[in-house]
Order: sequence, then structure tokens, then C-alpha cells
Amino acid sequence: MRVKVIGISKVDFKPKDSDNSIKGTNLFISQEREGVQGVFAEKQFIREAVQIPAGLKVGTIIDLSYNRYGKVDSINLVS
Repeated sequence: MRVKVIGISKVDFKPKDSDNSIKGTNLFISQEREGVQGVFAEKQFIREAVQIPAGLKVGTIIDLSYNRYGKVDSINLVS
């Protein structure tokens, strides 16, 4: 899925019901979508195990690939 990065936020917290920390990055992304006036925007959580390309910044166009569980498993820079 080709999207534009409109925000980036690091995540590192421990849920109240677990002793395990959750670490990763929230990518706020936008894309053209049928039935939406303007652009569609959403947040995608990127697990710490997923390689975030060097040079990723706000305004970058990326391709996101998902695994069979609907989780992002790779990110490729487009421009």
C-alpha cells in the first residue's frame, strides 16, 4: 500500500496488565481513498522488529507490506 508519512512518534510503554514493554514507532499516514473527500489518514504501529528505512521523514512516500495477520512487516521508500 503506497502512503505518505504525515507524522512519526516513537512508542515505549508498559501496559498495566503486563510486565512486557511495547516498543516501536507509530507512523501517521495519509492516502487517497475512494469515497473520502480530501485524504484518508490513519495510524500504523510498526513493531521494533520491522526495519525502518534510513531517511524516513515526514513527507516521504512509502510502500507498506503486511503479513497474513494484517501487521506491517516491511517498509520501502518510494520518494
